This record gives sequence, structure tokens and C-alpha cells, in this order.
Amino acid sequence: MIDRFIVHNHSKPLFGYAYALAHGSKEDVIQSLKRIIASYPQAEVQEIYKANLAFYQKDTKKLREIAQAMSSPDFTNYYSGLAAVLKKELPAAEELAKGIRTPWTYHSLQAAIAWKRKDTELFRQEADQAVRHAVGMQRYVIFHTMKRLEEGTV
Repeated sequence: MIDRFIVHNHSKPLFGYAYALAHGSKEDVIQSLKRIIASYPQAEVQEIYKANLAFYQKDTKKLREIAQAMSSPDFTNYYSGLAAVLKKELPAAEELAKGIRTPWTYHSLQAAIAWKRKDTELFRQEADQAVRHAVGMQRYVIFHTMKRLEEGTV
């Protein structure tokens, strides 16, 4: 049902990102993130989507900088943890995960750590937990992000 809504509304920047995750290439995802950043000047939107853009571009330095400036400690730890995963600093990512209180964020980071370790069973468990703890649009985005990690299209 959410997919049908997103398909019909993919011309709007936020839905375009979700659409690109589900149906597009990595470059489509990157372009949709740039479009959101250009369309929404709100600080909270900027920090989240700039962090997602840095993640998809695998720019760990920029991802860490953005994460350190975030207002939410959970997001600071989450995005710093993703930067650590990209740099293969898995013990640091595990430490950062301990400071995350939001379940979907915690399990998403744990899934990324398992993915980097090539532990497919643990990855699947953590990815499923992340999806289970999210609702609505967030659930859709997490589901497709985890699918992209699993397929190696991040």
C-alpha cells in the first residue's frame, strides 16, 4: 500500500527518495537526496539527508562531520557508527551502538556491522528487527535500505 502511494507521488522530493530506494539505481538515490537537500531548508531535514547522502557517496569524513553536528544523540551515534562501518572500524561502531536508544536505529546499525562482517544470518536478524521497530514511511525506507545493503547496491 505504501509502495503504491510512493509510486504515485514520486515526483515530490521526499517520496522520490523512497521511490529511488525501492526502484532506482544508486545514482537515482544520490540525485533524490540532493533534491531533498535543495528543496527543504529546515535544519533537521538538512542534517538527516546530508548524512544519508554522505553515506551513499561513501564519504566517511563528511558523514562524521555531519554526525557530530546533529542535535539528536541517537542520530549522532547512528551516523558516526555508519561512518565507522564504512571505514571497517567495527569495534568503534559497536561502542557507538551502545549509546543508541531508538530501537530501529540501534538495529539498523547492528545490521550494518553484521553486513560488513559478512555475517548474513545476524544481518538478516538485525535488519528484520530494524524494520519491525519502524512504522510507515520509515519502515519502507529501512526495508529498502537493508535490501540494498544485502544486495551490495549501497
